[in-house]
Amino acid sequence: MTQRTQERARKSSHPRREPGDRRRTTASKPAPSRPTTALRFDVPTVVVAAGRGRSIERRHPWVFSGAITQVAGAPESGDTVRICDDTGAFLAWGAISPVSKIRARVWSWRESDRIDEAFIDARIAAAIARRGSFAPKAALRLVNAEADSLPGLIVDRYADVAV
Repeated sequence: MTQRTQERARKSSHPRREPGDRRRTTASKPAPSRPTTALRFDVPTVVVAAGRGRSIERRHPWVFSGAITQVAGAPESGDTVRICDDTGAFLAWGAISPVSKIRARVWSWRESDRIDEAFIDARIAAAIARRGSFAPKAALRLVNAEADSLPGLIVDRYADVAV
């Protein structure tokens, strides 16, 4: 160590670290605490881990199995569930698939929506209306899953038959 380096080290308030020393010289700050509310389980609910709800808030339509900390109630495959964050705040309504890596697919981000037959009918009608100019075609995709806000549902029309 040169004389100049030694002088700097003496003047420095930080302890000198040797090469390869990976110790932290400052204490880490504790994570800020988040306010919590009582989790509401009056309907089947999927609870997403802290920080994992951001993608849903940004309108990503899938909830992966690794993001889920709890499933309340006993929802069966295809049932509509309330998706909330770790504080109990509503994120979305979704369809659950207990065996898939995509554990829930979002129907709606509005808590006031009721996912029922009228909701599905309106979404299908809107999807078909968007393709109105393509109607004369012999083959046409009428509903294209998440692109039409109907996760997991694809409907193709071939002449007079829809599959």
